[in-house]
Amino acid sequence: MASMFPVVIFLALSISVSSTTATTSSNKVSEPLLLACKQTPEPEICLNYLSVFPTSFTGNIHNITALSISAASSLTNKIHDFVSSLEKKSAFSTPAFERCLKSSAVAIKGITGRLNDLAKAVRDRSYADVSLWFFEAWTDLETAEQSCTGHNGQPQIPQLSRYLDDLRRLLRIILVFFGIIGN
Repeated sequence: MASMFPVVIFLALSISVSSTTATTSSNKVSEPLLLACKQTPEPEICLNYLSVFPTSFTGNIHNITALSISAASSLTNKIHDFVSSLEKKSAFSTPAFERCLKSSAVAIKGITGRLNDLAKAVRDRSYADVSLWFFEAWTDLETAEQSCTGHNGQPQIPQLSRYLDDLRRLLRIILVFFGIIGN
């Protein structure tokens, strides 16, 4: 019954959304992208990240899933560069700060590997290990977040925390898209 949930939502949204093309910040958004993003827990984030791609690339759920993985990969590259720049400047930092950076670097490397696996799954239309890869990526993300949370519960590096939060949102979006593909 739970596997029917994405299908029911998709059908409901298909009926409720008009057949016109929406516009977001002067970019046209394809109807398939609009429908797909509305099924996610973060429709605005979904549209913000994916509406930058030409509408010709967003005509079906497989392409939309591949583009969402590409957006997450771009974000992991940005996080990697950010962490690397902090590592170069951290000669006088605390041990906790150093642990945060090292843990984040390892976690981002792991997430990047899992995103590559997910991209291959979409290309090959082979979804047997998708759940495992998501679990591993999610675990790596949580490891980075936990290692960078101070004793007071606040992030040690607020910008890194924001990046990781965006990555968490993108992973949720990708998971929804794989749920749609799997039905």
